[in-house]
Formats: sequence, structure tokens, C-alpha cells
Amino acid sequence: MASSPDDKAQPEATAGGSPLPGNEGAVRDALGGLVRAMLGRGKHQVERAAAEGRNRLELRTLRKDRDQMYQKLGREVRRLQEGGELSHPGVARGVARLSELDEKIRALEGVVGAEAGAEEASGAEGSGPEGAGSP
Repeated sequence: MASSPDDKAQPEATAGGSPLPGNEGAVRDALGGLVRAMLGRGKHQVERAAAEGRNRLELRTLRKDRDQMYQKLGREVRRLQEGGELSHPGVARGVARLSELDEKIRALEGVVGAEAGAEEASGAEGSGPEGAGSP
């Protein structure tokens, strides 16, 4: 039987099934090193992502704390302005604008509350037993 060039490119298997007798340890070591390197990179990326997540969470918490402090400070300045203990034109304009917004909110809350009450009343009228099966 004639051998083709492809037959020579493939090493013959030995009795143990390994194409390269005596090199199993080297192949195993190379693959082990490759796997360890990949796991090391993955571990590094996970650690970096975790650190980034912690930093983002801390940043969000700090911003939330700052916003809450601004709200608290704003309420205190409003009380001081309304009590006459603080006088500044910019603060007076801000307090006046807050008062306008509060009035608009109360008015709209009254409208929304009245609409909700009307819906509840009309829903209660048609839900009785006399209207259950008749057109």
C-alpha cells in the first residue's frame, strides 16, 4: 500500500493511545499553565469589576447623602427666611418660588383627590346585586 503525504504528517499512535510518547508531561504542563494563566486573568478581571462596583456604590451613596444634606439645608434656610432671621434677596426669591409651587401642588392634589372620589362613587353605584345580570 502506498503512503500519501498526509499519512506522514500524522504521528502513529502508540499502545497507550498517545501520539507523542514521552511528551504527555510537557503537554499537561503547558495546558495547565495556560489554564492557570486564563484563570488568573479572569480572577483579576473579577477583582477589578468588584472594586469598580464598590466605587460606584460609594459614589452613589455619597451623592445621595449630599442631596439629602442640600434638602435639609434648604428647609432650614426657608424656615430662617420665613422667621425673619435671614434676609437675602436670592433666598427670598427662592422661598417665594417654593411657596408658589406648594400652592400649585395643593390645588392639583385637590383635583386628583376629587377625581378619585368621583370614580369610587360611580364604581360603587354600578356594582350592586341589582345590576349584576341585567342589561
